[in-house]
Amino acid sequence: MRPATFFRQSLLWQYILSLLLVALTMLLSYFFVAFMGYKVVALLLLLVVSLLAMVFELKPVLLASGVSALAWNFFFIPPLYKFAIDNPEDALLFIMYFVIATIKGVLSVKLRHAELRAKEEENQKKMLLLYDALFSSLSHELKTPISSVVTATDALRDGLGQLSEAQLLTLIEEIDMAGNRLTQQVGNLLNMSRLESGQVQPHRDWCDVEEITRTCVQPFRHSHPTHDIKLEVSPDFPIYWADRVFVEQILHNLLRNAMEYTPENTQVVISLSSAKGGFQLEVSDDGPGISEEIAPHIFDKFFRSAQASTGGTGLGLAIVKGFAEAMDGSVEFSNRPGGGACFKVYIPAMHTEIQNLTDENDEDTDH
Repeated sequence: MRPATFFRQSLLWQYILSLLLVALTMLLSYFFVAFMGYKVVALLLLLVVSLLAMVFELKPVLLASGVSALAWNFFFIPPLYKFAIDNPEDALLFIMYFVIATIKGVLSVKLRHAELRAKEEENQKKMLLLYDALFSSLSHELKTPISSVVTATDALRDGLGQLSEAQLLTLIEEIDMAGNRLTQQVGNLLNMSRLESGQVQPHRDWCDVEEITRTCVQPFRHSHPTHDIKLEVSPDFPIYWADRVFVEQILHNLLRNAMEYTPENTQVVISLSSAKGGFQLEVSDDGPGISEEIAPHIFDKFFRSAQASTGGTGLGLAIVKGFAEAMDGSVEFSNRPGGGACFKVYIPAMHTEIQNLTDENDEDTDH
């Protein structure tokens, strides 16, 4: 617990600090009262009470108000060192100080509490809107694959023994695709929950990032044959000390985002390059890009653009940002000059002195 939070939550410490601050102000004022006068001391004490009211609860503030008034009377208002006031003007000044300090303290504390309540209500409203967006999205996103599974299984049951091999394979493929879609959405929700709770900690090991990228690309080539997915790797790309699962999640969500927001017959380029103290992963496309109005929100949870061609929960890019930051990295977005979006992820990581041992020369390098 941070010190400021501790002092706000501990009422005993609030009483102690209130008295200490009043005593310190009195002590300093005592040595300079000859230069500034005892009336200025009242203003300083009033300032201390006001500052306490901005942080502490009501009772410690009222204690500071009462003690400061009595101490001001005893040490500064003639006759000194007595709880008595001979001058009517000083008596009125003393009463005004006590009333003003008390009212100001009470109003400041109540105002602070009202602001906190308003902020909490605003946060609750925002959270309700976020969850409403999530549930609306999930109701659509989960309904489609579930309906596909139900329809395919009904067709399998009703046509058992009558379906051709090609029809059977088609129905099985539909069930498989729907299951993968459900698994992906549930996985995104779990990942977002883990990231928000702070439970995600990287488990680094030596990783062949190029091999991880090739593995992630293949399913997308199969599921999106109309997209031209190209992989570019800088020469002598080394092995890096990173979290394989985190890198896979970043790649998967960036690729799915590219497939979702770009039309058919467009190109998606994945680039791997060494960077100072780590490596950079770049995913770019030649689609429509992202408008300036929505660009500041693309990494927000549950945010979905109207440009999306399919359903989704709006968690993909938020997860990319979360996993990148969990590895002390960063992600940034820009629109390409020639059209399309570009996401650059920087991951700080140690690397080997030898080049990547992957010497595959498959279609990735020239596709």
